[in-house]
Amino acid sequence: MEFSLHTEVSMTAVGFSYDGMAICEDVLGRRAFVWNALPSEEVVVYIYKYKRGDFYGVATRIIKAHVGRVMPREEHFLSSSPWQIMSQDMEREAKVLILTDVFKSIPEVPKNIEVVDALAEYEYRTKMEFGFHAEPTLSLAAYDRMGRGRIRVSKSALATPAVNRAAHRVVECLIRNKTLPQILKSVVVRANTKGEAIAALFVIDEINPLDETVLDDGLVGVSVYFSDPQSPASVPTKHLGSFGKKRIIETIRGKEFEFEIMSFMQINVPLFEKALERISEHTHAFESIVDMYSGVGSIGLSIDAKRRTLVEIEPAAILCARENVKRNGIEANIVESPSERARDYIVSDSALILDPPRSGLHPKVIKKILEVAPPIVVYLSCNPKSQARDIALFLSGYNVVFAEGYNFFPKTPHVECLVILKRKVIPLH
Repeated sequence: MEFSLHTEVSMTAVGFSYDGMAICEDVLGRRAFVWNALPSEEVVVYIYKYKRGDFYGVATRIIKAHVGRVMPREEHFLSSSPWQIMSQDMEREAKVLILTDVFKSIPEVPKNIEVVDALAEYEYRTKMEFGFHAEPTLSLAAYDRMGRGRIRVSKSALATPAVNRAAHRVVECLIRNKTLPQILKSVVVRANTKGEAIAALFVIDEINPLDETVLDDGLVGVSVYFSDPQSPASVPTKHLGSFGKKRIIETIRGKEFEFEIMSFMQINVPLFEKALERISEHTHAFESIVDMYSGVGSIGLSIDAKRRTLVEIEPAAILCARENVKRNGIEANIVESPSERARDYIVSDSALILDPPRSGLHPKVIKKILEVAPPIVVYLSCNPKSQARDIALFLSGYNVVFAEGYNFFPKTPHVECLVILKRKVIPLH
């Protein structure tokens, strides 16, 4: 059969790609990246996209299933969490293989890195973003992975009950106020582990379609933003109004942290605390720490130190970090700056903590670290591929002393990794 767009082809899955799709081959050795397929399975694949020399598809029929395949909880699982089709043990093994492949060129990183499982496979996410669907009535929506628009959904199986309730509360208020669906872009909801939630509604017209009736005992605050309709991202362009609280509080390792809807906060707090325990084990001997990309301070303020410096660029996160310092009675130097412009805070006698965005470290930060040689570098990453790239550059001056993966996002292909490096020699300067 011709191997082209909008055709169905019998294929066999031979492994996983880094982004979690199965790599499938047909009898002629032609390859495609496929959702809803597991390694060793024989499947019928519908080819829906061709991009930059690669075919992409989805398995529409499973001829021979993997023993680890399970029934997904949601009909729309391919849009929300495409690894609902595998057992917890299989998911852990797959993420070990992903990390092993990412770090294969770095011999100091041990093979078969352990991946620590989350306590819950479902109802763990304290942040979600939903779109909207207009037919037959306004509802929440997920984005179709095959590019066919939005899919009507009632909730997310990954989100905590507080997140799902808050999202529905926003929809109910929009319906009461007879809001035109075409002005709606998305709603982002954040919750804490106590069940309090805040939300941000993004619209593409400078109209606030909500009122105070949107709030209840669970949804304690909502902000409305105009967002550039030319951009697919839910980014605030103009603030149109707020109701209730703008911040909620999360407790992490016995300390309280305020955060806003747009501030970074880990979505899986129980597992995050396990990662913090590991970090603390390696940093407790140092009186001083420097936390780059610090956000609201959830790492730097959670571990023990006599002196702390937190570096962050996002203004809302800086405000929250300053409040968190006061709230917890901690002394810390809060620096509002991009990390690449705050390189003077990287010093040779302080432990350095890094939790950068997916793009990884700025080259100037890497250069400064190698020049100054902090005694220990703690690197937590949401993108192990960029992390491996950066760590390879550190090996001239550092040894890898610890590496561990964390399954912060069960039922999705995402895996995060903690790598700790120790200085090889004391610098001469």
